[in-house]
Amino acid sequence: MNYNRQSPYNNQAINNNQNSQEMKELITYIKEGIKDINDLKKIFGENGLIQRFSERDNKSNNQMRKFYSEIVEIYQEISSSSTQTLNKDKINTKLAMIEPRAYYSKQRNNITNDFFNFIKEGIETIIITSDNNEWVEKIIRFKMVYEAIIAYSTKG
Repeated sequence: MNYNRQSPYNNQAINNNQNSQEMKELITYIKEGIKDINDLKKIFGENGLIQRFSERDNKSNNQMRKFYSEIVEIYQEISSSSTQTLNKDKINTKLAMIEPRAYYSKQRNNITNDFFNFIKEGIETIIITSDNNEWVEKIIRFKMVYEAIIAYSTKG
């Protein structure tokens, strides 16, 4: 018997750890933005964080697009308003309601746990922000990352 053979479960654990780390880095980008062009390439570029996360975390494009369309609606709502006329509580409530729907989708095995955590933590990052301008910037960054995830996960 060969006891040195690597278990497929070990590879799965490695992939889960990579996805978790990449997801955390994407959330950090949503919180803080980019510092320079290298950050931009590291996140959005070919073989960057988003592409690697998308390729390993691709379950159902339909489910991913469904939640993305809700983010786009929220983005359009904030884009058509000034920061003074925004109803932040209403928009935060809309964002918060995405999480239970994503949880349901995760329970039905339509999205992965890491993708659910990306949605959950991304939304929480936005909701806890008190400064209106920073809050809008985080929504924009969340939308951009989400859009790139969908783009990279689309099968050609």
